[in-house]
Amino acid sequence: MDTELFKNIRTIFTKVLEVNRNDRREYIANLKGVDNETRNELLSLLKSYEQNKNFLDNPPVIKCFPNKAEHGTDPYLGKHIGPYYIEGEAGVGGMGIVYKGIRDDKEFVQKVAIKILRGDFRSEYIVKRFYIERQALANLQHPNIARLLDGGTTDDGLPYIVMEFIEGIPLLEYCNKFKLNTVERLKLFRTICDAVHYAHQHLIIHRDLKPANILITEEGEPKLLDFGIAKLLNGELSDVGEGLTRSGPWNLTPEYASPEQIRGDKITTASDVYSLGVMLYQLLCGHLPYKITSRSPVIISRMIEEAEIVKPSVMFQSTEEDTDEEGNKTSVTPQTLSAFRNEKPDKIYHRLKGDLDNIILKAMHKDPAQRYSSVEQLSEDIRRHLVGLPVIARKDTLKYRASKFIQRHKT
Repeated sequence: MDTELFKNIRTIFTKVLEVNRNDRREYIANLKGVDNETRNELLSLLKSYEQNKNFLDNPPVIKCFPNKAEHGTDPYLGKHIGPYYIEGEAGVGGMGIVYKGIRDDKEFVQKVAIKILRGDFRSEYIVKRFYIERQALANLQHPNIARLLDGGTTDDGLPYIVMEFIEGIPLLEYCNKFKLNTVERLKLFRTICDAVHYAHQHLIIHRDLKPANILITEEGEPKLLDFGIAKLLNGELSDVGEGLTRSGPWNLTPEYASPEQIRGDKITTASDVYSLGVMLYQLLCGHLPYKITSRSPVIISRMIEEAEIVKPSVMFQSTEEDTDEEGNKTSVTPQTLSAFRNEKPDKIYHRLKGDLDNIILKAMHKDPAQRYSSVEQLSEDIRRHLVGLPVIARKDTLKYRASKFIQRHKT
């Protein structure tokens, strides 16, 4: 199929998906100016699409352990896996279930988190992914990345990893709870950038960076979690990593995924730069750059690839309807957001306008080649902004450099 025909089919298919599910085939049959080859291709795509069990359209009912639903008990709770005693469930991830546990083999006592591969995910592909996560963590020794302590296989053949147990609060919740102002949020974000840059130096791309994967400890230290879809860049595992990418672009969180991830293109460190840009956007202006209301992969893809990104300073001034955990409608306004900062709305707006707008938009550029060349460069531009130096995200003019000089030497 040539490129022009593919683009034409993709454009038409996007419109097909906007039609009521029961009327789609009739819509295709009545299309004007469409030849039989294109019509057959559209029908084939529609058939594949409707049979696809993608989580975005048909969320699967996942039974982590078949016997649990029948007997109401988890086979691992209250049991030992190696020297580790399972105390309770901590959460469920994309590939595994995470337990709170404790090492009690009389050598020493240590609180841990144990991630066990889901029993119904025991395919060769998923097992490889799980081993990639384990190997990725084994290579990382950084104070802001959760440490791998151990690993093995359960008696029923499921691989597991043992990590340090992080007592912490998710990034956004922490910043709002302790009313961090813009400068404090930027400094915390730079620490997160250091951890991601360290992973990149060790040839690992995270590929699922989002606020929920970053916990802040009681001491205010961020801890980066979940390398479940990390891609190793070394030769030994590069083929497996490419396979994960090619297998489908939806093993990710669409709101924070880069356009190339959505398309299923080759993933580089620039993809993590983009996700960090989305996080910084949300951290500073209180909104996500895209309002994703549809769960259709095609519509989400079109939005992230084509929609113009509103400047964070402009988005901060907008009012958005939201729904709390109890289902009550709430309005997110500059006033409600500023209450979490101990800063007045006008001050936040003027702080965002200019350098920070440009830094975030550069990090989130649709074209990976136009983003920051590294996470380190992104972090450095934030540092330059904080100390009043010109940033590379903004066009270097005499007027701009003069204004920065005056800001640094007001007295």
